[in-house]
Amino acid sequence: MKKKLIAVAGFAVALAGTVATAGPALATTSGTCVDTKVCVYKEVSYAGSQYSMDGYQTTSQITSSLVNETDSWKNRTNYTSFDLIDAADIFHAEALLNTLGANTNKADLGAKINKADFIRRT
Repeated sequence: MKKKLIAVAGFAVALAGTVATAGPALATTSGTCVDTKVCVYKEVSYAGSQYSMDGYQTTSQITSSLVNETDSWKNRTNYTSFDLIDAADIFHAEALLNTLGANTNKADLGAKINKADFIRRT
């Protein structure tokens, strides 16, 4: 009985570790952006912290660590364009900062774009 209990406890710990790491990472450090995603980066040339949004989403608020600090971005979808938006929230006055067509990238947005708060599918 003691061996079964130890085996079950070990399985539970292994399962808990799998569940804890299975969710999508919102902010990572990577220059890669997988197909079907839209990614923003803290630094030019796709460096530094990264936030990824699934291409099927219509709008996403950029993670707080990258709000107003986006210097490059990629649209890895092959079917639609996305906008970078500066806004207090998505329901009020906004400024369109940049638009990327399907499968396009922008390696350096420049200082004036460093205001992005949202990504929106066009």
